Amino acid sequence: MASLQWEAGKKRWKVQVCCPNGRRPSLYLKGVSESRARQIVGYIEELAAAIKNGRKPDEETLAWVELQPERARARLEKLGLVEKRPESHSAVTLKEWIDRYIETRSDVKPSTRLIYDDARQKLLDYFGEDRQLRSITAGDADEFRLHLVGLGLAENTVRRRTGIAKQFFRAAVRKKVIADNPFADQKTCVHGNDKRKVFIDRETIQKVIDQTPDREWKLLIALARFGGLRTPSESLALRIADVDWDGMKITVRSSKTERFEDKATRTIPLFPELEDLLLTACTDAKPGDEFVIRKHRDTRANLRTQFCRIIRAAKLEPWTRPFHNLRASRQTELAETFPGHVVCTWMGNSQAVAQEHYLTVTPEHFRKARGGAAEGTKKVVQKVVHSPAPPERMEQNPTDGSTPENRVCDPVRGGVNSCDNNGLGESWPARTRT
Repeated sequence: MASLQWEAGKKRWKVQVCCPNGRRPSLYLKGVSESRARQIVGYIEELAAAIKNGRKPDEETLAWVELQPERARARLEKLGLVEKRPESHSAVTLKEWIDRYIETRSDVKPSTRLIYDDARQKLLDYFGEDRQLRSITAGDADEFRLHLVGLGLAENTVRRRTGIAKQFFRAAVRKKVIADNPFADQKTCVHGNDKRKVFIDRETIQKVIDQTPDREWKLLIALARFGGLRTPSESLALRIADVDWDGMKITVRSSKTERFEDKATRTIPLFPELEDLLLTACTDAKPGDEFVIRKHRDTRANLRTQFCRIIRAAKLEPWTRPFHNLRASRQTELAETFPGHVVCTWMGNSQAVAQEHYLTVTPEHFRKARGGAAEGTKKVVQKVVHSPAPPERMEQNPTDGSTPENRVCDPVRGGVNSCDNNGLGESWPARTRT
């Protein structure tokens, strides 16, 4: 298929290729070792064999082709060993491709677009706007991930951003702009972080609600803690008509899950903790009002910041993931009473997701585990504290010249005074267990 010959006078390797069209042109390699030259011959033979047998070259050969500079790539195309790349794809830069991709994603929500923009900026800051898309390798992807870690980003944030990068490059593979995805092997699945799980008990959240002068803020907090609604998306989407007072149910509209079949809405009970607040919101509505939350609808406003101010006003320290942990606390609470599949249906997630990201162990679980044993524990502690100490062992030498090691004190066989019967009663007092 291909032969290799060293031209000593010109200090180069000559590769003679047997092309699919029957021609036998030559390629020349300078500045490479014999082992590297033979490796390149192997790639060329694989390309020729793939064309002859009507199959795709192996992944290693395709990766080698993608790394070739434009001049070498053009030579391989001229020989008929690789397909000609569309002119528009020959030198696509990272910036050009990402901008093109984001522009075509008219289906994503504004919040998702913000995440795309953040991932885009991090990629451009690291690789540069003019970096050719096909020049980025799997090793570069590894280094980009380490760069994100060096920025101090949390592990899950790193996974999300590399996941978006993988999405950008996967689209380029599907468009045949590049041969393979350098981010294909990156771990992008987000895991739960138990250190960020905080159970917010009823007493704590009631202090926060009581401290809140604004009725709508009281309702926002209650919807998250007692209704398990995602905030702000589901709380702000709640309409007056979604509250079924006759059936004592609430229809929750979920933008997060609407892309899945039959998951655009879910129905939850009208929990008693929500009745008064929702009744006030509905009765105070003016003609034409559609939503139960009417004042705080600016999507640009940061509800989290204001919520933390309210928590501090209640003389409490804001907890991590303020709204999410309210929702997670409600799921943990409901899981104590209702079957898992029922709770997950109300919360709009799966049992696997609930276990990973929502359910947590609370102080109440430890109290229940002890049950009525608290009084018994107190008595045991008192008994241990007030028990007399055992008599000190007197290290005296026996008068018969024997040592303690060869004397036997067996209260099981000889009774309590068995040691005295052996002549050791005074020198080695019998020990009793306490």
